[in-house]
Amino acid sequence: MRTLINILIPALIILWSCGDKGNTATNLKSKDNSIADSAMAIYSENPKRALWLLDSAERTGALPSIKCDLMRARIYSYPGECSNTDTAQAICKKLLLNDTVKGDLKYMFDVIEQMKVTTAQQEDYEQEILYASQLVEICKKLGDEPEELRTEAEIGSVQAKIGNRAEGLQKLNMVIGKLEGKRKFAYADACIIALKRKTEVLSKEGRHDEIINTAKKIIAITDDYEEHPDDYDDKTFRIPYDKDRAKYCDFYRSQAYSLIANAYAKKGDMKNARKYAQKFENTTYGQGLIGRINFAPTWCLLGDYGKMQSAYDEYNAISGKDTLSTDYATQLECRAIAAAATGRYVESQDYWKRYSKLSNKLNDKLQVSKAHEYAARFREQEQELEIQKQEAALIRQNIYFATISIIALLAAGFATYFFRQRKAMTIKNQALVSQISDANKYKQKYAQLKESIAATEVSTPIQTDELNDEKLFELLSQTTIQEKLYLDPNFGRQTLMERFGISKERVGSAFSNGSNYHSLPAFINECRLTHAVKLMNEQPGMSIEQVALSSGYSSSNTFGRNFRLKFAMSPTEYRNSNTQS
Repeated sequence: MRTLINILIPALIILWSCGDKGNTATNLKSKDNSIADSAMAIYSENPKRALWLLDSAERTGALPSIKCDLMRARIYSYPGECSNTDTAQAICKKLLLNDTVKGDLKYMFDVIEQMKVTTAQQEDYEQEILYASQLVEICKKLGDEPEELRTEAEIGSVQAKIGNRAEGLQKLNMVIGKLEGKRKFAYADACIIALKRKTEVLSKEGRHDEIINTAKKIIAITDDYEEHPDDYDDKTFRIPYDKDRAKYCDFYRSQAYSLIANAYAKKGDMKNARKYAQKFENTTYGQGLIGRINFAPTWCLLGDYGKMQSAYDEYNAISGKDTLSTDYATQLECRAIAAAATGRYVESQDYWKRYSKLSNKLNDKLQVSKAHEYAARFREQEQELEIQKQEAALIRQNIYFATISIIALLAAGFATYFFRQRKAMTIKNQALVSQISDANKYKQKYAQLKESIAATEVSTPIQTDELNDEKLFELLSQTTIQEKLYLDPNFGRQTLMERFGISKERVGSAFSNGSNYHSLPAFINECRLTHAVKLMNEQPGMSIEQVALSSGYSSSNTFGRNFRLKFAMSPTEYRNSNTQS
């Protein structure tokens, strides 16, 4: 009876979709979706029936050929009795030549995404990165940030697989940081994928505690989504509804349980490992073949060899002989461990030999893939540059004659403006240089006059305690200028404190309250700038750096910055204008 129903339901769907040719486009679209949904609902459990349904829908015109081919590629790339990644790739390559696909970014996205999936299953990392990079560019054109970040996470995962773990982990953390905390399904779903990919990288490095924390974030997202589905409803194409929502949460929550159980087992915490193993086994995904295959290495760690071997035997009955994949290498390793643990040493040795041989092949393949990845990056850059060159040439050809006269007029106007501004700036700078030089000469004469007056005065011991702030400033400033203490880059408050036996508070008060400088550093900077201007006037052959160091500055950058703040021009501009004048 069930077999009869399974045959009749798809047939009735097709017959219903073929009738009423006069229906509106909306109804036809609804029928298309119904047939597509029917096919994709059964393809994992009954791929042959799903393919038959698609063939019938295409023959009757109930579903466009492009959609049928896309779904066929998905079915052929799914592990099971109809799995054939070469066929899936061939279908996608044919679609890439289709004019409709070429002209529709969304179709192009679906095809390239399916190509990425098949190359990932074949562990062709070069092609996987190439298609993933193309997907990122398409997402940017579509303005779809969640899909762009989802694909960036996949690229980070592949980078880690070929040995660039630090680079891959950095990209994954960047993606997760942008996705985390956003209660929209597209972002949450992409975040779950990125978190999963991160656990794969962490697993290679044996960072079990981080795996546990990362997997628990996946559980938290699925729990929150299941409790508040309306908050996440962003109407994107990936969002599941009604009963599919429970399947979605079960799928990712069970995978998180699997990751946590495996991490605890590798840490040796078998109690927690079995706790999460039980949680996994209670999920729908955990009871299916694919789920059990993925969990088999954890059963091996827990010593549940019967469950492990049952899953592998069931899978091998479908897939057949040894395959060149890391999943099959893992299976051989687990079988070898189980055989040795149960006393079947000859069998265990045979599994280890097959595992070693397969691992060597996979390592060789990985090294080739790494070399190809760099070559692919170079080729992609070359292609991008060539496209840019062609686009630039076309633009130049279209606008050259229309813009050449405008460019000439703008150039003439700019040149006139530039020379006028330059002339005005030169005159302004020369006037400013003259003012600076005059001010500097005045300061020098004033300093000399004060020195001569001080020389004629009778030298008597100075009692600094009796001096007010103004008199103390005069004493400190005269000593600093006369003895050129400011030329020492290390000159500061401590020097004056030791010289005159006064406290730092008195030094600060003398300059902040007894002068117009507000602080000792401002006074020192004034002295050094005055000295620098004198050097540039008297010794034009000195470099700016020499002037800076000779004036007490520790670097020419500090000198240049202070000079511009004081005189509104750089030391070089001052020297050039001074030379011209």
